[in-house]
Amino acid sequence: GKTLLIKRPRDALFQMWQRVEDFPRFMENVERVERLDDARSRWTIKAPAGSDVTLINRLTEARENEYSSWQSEPDSDIANSGK
Repeated sequence: GKTLLIKRPRDALFQMWQRVEDFPRFMENVERVERLDDARSRWTIKAPAGSDVTLINRLTEARENEYSSWQSEPDSDIANSGK
């Protein structure tokens, strides 16, 4: 794994991770993120051979200034989850 130390206040970093529509600015393979509602977003991601995959991710849990968890919905092109 890779560790990165970011010298910013915890609340500022947590708020940054809540703005998923900004992720294409710093995530190389993420082409577009569209917020669908308070819990769901549609992601378009570059895939091998010049293709794209679409994910519908749902926020499953968030503890303010600590973490967020998500899970892709069944109609996504691939399964995805994280915390």
